[in-house]
Amino acid sequence: DLWPRLDVLVVPSRPTTRWNEPNGTTLLEAMANEVAVIGSDTGVIPELIGDAGIVTPSGEAEALAGALARALDPSERTGLARAARARALKLFSDDAIAERTLRFWQEMLEKPGGTPGSKR
Repeated sequence: DLWPRLDVLVVPSRPTTRWNEPNGTTLLEAMANEVAVIGSDTGVIPELIGDAGIVTPSGEAEALAGALARALDPSERTGLARAARARALKLFSDDAIAERTLRFWQEMLEKPGGTPGSKR
């Protein structure tokens, strides 16, 4: 029930010397539910968002404020939300992941020495 009530999801993750954002499940859920997303340029976030949201430099409050101001515009936000959903479905849906996995294993089998049980 939460996703339809959101205008934008912001994940301003900040890396440390021992940690970098390893998981973007919340971002993917928002994207799949057609919510505009903003995230920092750390860890997996830029890869997930791609060109379907706004990526800001980590720790730069002014850049984040600018991204939020941009997302306040209803037409901009709608465009970002639609792009987010399209990207989530194209790249991260169960079908998309299954297709890439199948393609990977088909390519492995086509390579010399790629038959099951062989050593590389």
